[in-house]
Amino acid sequence: NKNIEIERLIIIQASEDVCLKRLMNRNDQIRENKDKDVTFNKGRINFYNNNFKDIFEVFRGKVQVVNGNDEIQNITEKILKLLKEDPSKGDID
Repeated sequence: NKNIEIERLIIIQASEDVCLKRLMNRNDQIRENKDKDVTFNKGRINFYNNNFKDIFEVFRGKVQVVNGNDEIQNITEKILKLLKEDPSKGDID
């Protein structure tokens, strides 16, 4: 829908090791086979990394970044704080 206005894009930036660990430990019954497949998950991460620049360019000025290597609770708190900020302010950490 072309009438949707995107206010912000919050990027949770984490190392590949952290991403893989979290994907492998998810408890999603529907995607369990794919979530437990290391090769599949590395492909997901590579796809994201290969397309990140394009995503970033589309949302320039609306991107906020959170350190995803932190504990889940801290990440959640930082996201909640970002939601109260002007998205053009940038990242937090």
